[in-house]
Amino acid sequence: LDQRIMVRPTFVAGCGPFPTNKGSWSVAPDTLSAGERTAAVSLYLALVTRSAMAVAGAAGPIIIEGPFGRDVLFAEALQILTGRSVLIAAGATGTSTGAAMLALGPNGHPKLVPDRPVGCIYDLDGLQDYAVRWIS
Repeated sequence: LDQRIMVRPTFVAGCGPFPTNKGSWSVAPDTLSAGERTAAVSLYLALVTRSAMAVAGAAGPIIIEGPFGRDVLFAEALQILTGRSVLIAAGATGTSTGAAMLALGPNGHPKLVPDRPVGCIYDLDGLQDYAVRWIS
């Protein structure tokens, strides 16, 4: 955050919450370590996710599943950016959970391992300022 390394939206033209933008890095990615690139991409994904959820009118707690559930920086950043609670799904995929919920109907609830809340591992104090710079 302090180095202002960021990935700006978007890398898929004509879609998502920034259909007219052209994605770019604030610095040449080949000058960064693998960890710096990964962190920048995690923050990019959290910022794009927040924007897409705003366009969709999403509300309530956010449940992250699959590979995104292993990206703690993404989860923590999303929680801070949205001001909503973020849970990481206990299962590897929500497909079977979704199928069970459909099969059981509106009053049925499958017995699931509880989702785990997102903690505070990273120092993300400057994230809101970073987000403002990211979109400008």
